[in-house]
Amino acid sequence: MSCSSALAKTGAPCTVDCNIGCGFNAIGTKTCTCSGGFYSACPCPKPAAYMGAATAPYCPGDGMTAALKKMPCTKEWDECIGKDANTGTPAGCACLKDPTTNTLVWACGSTNKWFALAM
Repeated sequence: MSCSSALAKTGAPCTVDCNIGCGFNAIGTKTCTCSGGFYSACPCPKPAAYMGAATAPYCPGDGMTAALKKMPCTKEWDECIGKDANTGTPAGCACLKDPTTNTLVWACGSTNKWFALAM
C-alpha cells in the first residue's frame, strides 16, 4: 500500500521492502528497505543504461525546469541543472525519448545526484 512514488520515502511507514521506477522517465529503480515498520533508506542510483554526462550547465532561459518540461529537444542525453529551489537534490532535465511518442523531449525532476552542475 505504501509502495508508490508519493509514499515510498525514508521514514514513511511500511510492511515490506519496495522497488519502484525512479529518475528521469522512471529508468532507474528506487529500492526502499523496510525496517521496524518504517523505510530506513530509499536510494535511486543511476542505472547502467543512463548515458548522460557527470556534469551539466544551468538550464537555458530563466534556468527553471518548468519552462523545459516535456518541451522538444534535439540531442538525446543532453542535460541541464535547474535554478529551482533545492528540495534534497537539485532539479534538472535530461533530453530523452518519450516512451509514449518516441520523440525527444526534456524529462525534468530531481537529478537524484546522477549529474552535477558544471563549474
